[in-house]
Amino acid sequence: MTDFRYQEQIKSEVKGYKHIIDKDMLKCLKSMEMLSDQGRIGFEADHLSVSELTVLEKNFPKVEWVSTNLVVERAAAIKDEKEIENVSAACKIIDDIFQHIIKLIKPGMTENEISAEITYQSKLKGSEKDPFVPIIASGWRSALPHGISSSKSIESGDLIVLDFGATVNGYAGDMTRTVVVGEPNEKQREIYNAVLGAQEAAIDASTNGITGAELDAVARDHINDLQFGEYFGHALGHGLGLNVHTWPRVSEANKEQLLAGMIVTIEPGIYIPGFGGVRIEDNILLTGEKCINLTGSAKEFISVG
Repeated sequence: MTDFRYQEQIKSEVKGYKHIIDKDMLKCLKSMEMLSDQGRIGFEADHLSVSELTVLEKNFPKVEWVSTNLVVERAAAIKDEKEIENVSAACKIIDDIFQHIIKLIKPGMTENEISAEITYQSKLKGSEKDPFVPIIASGWRSALPHGISSSKSIESGDLIVLDFGATVNGYAGDMTRTVVVGEPNEKQREIYNAVLGAQEAAIDASTNGITGAELDAVARDHINDLQFGEYFGHALGHGLGLNVHTWPRVSEANKEQLLAGMIVTIEPGIYIPGFGGVRIEDNILLTGEKCINLTGSAKEFISVG
């Protein structure tokens, strides 16, 4: 069901279903008896606004509206072969962009210029859209976990966190790499190696049946042992699919098992205020045996500029 604006688009995007074009969705629902006049109907609590729920309650007063959470997301978490192909294709685009962008970065460029080039190359290489605004954070700003690009100029000695994605047939890929402008100093190398070691340990531990909390702990324990624990304040990762952040969470709070067919990110980071930060992120497909890393970009500490 949609309105006039999408009556042509729906023909190519929605197959195997009847198409209804009407600007009054509520009238259609009532006339076609798609919603019962009574009984219990679930709604997605994360996606239905309070005002929309109020309208439904007013028009279906005998219905008991039941808040649900993660019903669709849990079903979608296990990917089929075609979905895996789509995420893999998005990851290939990301890898190609990274190889292109590291050759261009030099002192004097702004973070915004790098971000714009990533988006441009993404479209050229087949991505439908950026699944999120690229995070380009350099120098002291690299200590901002979600530091989207700014007008700051790249300087010699800067750490640069590059976090960006691509979308293929609606499915997202999401990768982070951290590079340095010029030769890294000892502390930068120490932080980078700590993050890389944590990420590699977590990838090696990514097996069918491990819980999100257990996998998070693998990386977190590694960073804690190196005395950087206070600077790793976010979860280890998240699910990937039609949304770039979806179920399952790879976090201390998720006690549920990760299962074969799920695709998750593994992205530990260390962020030291006033100094800078490092994050490394790959996209991992869990299988019945050893996991498969869908991300192909190298992870050695790359010097640019």
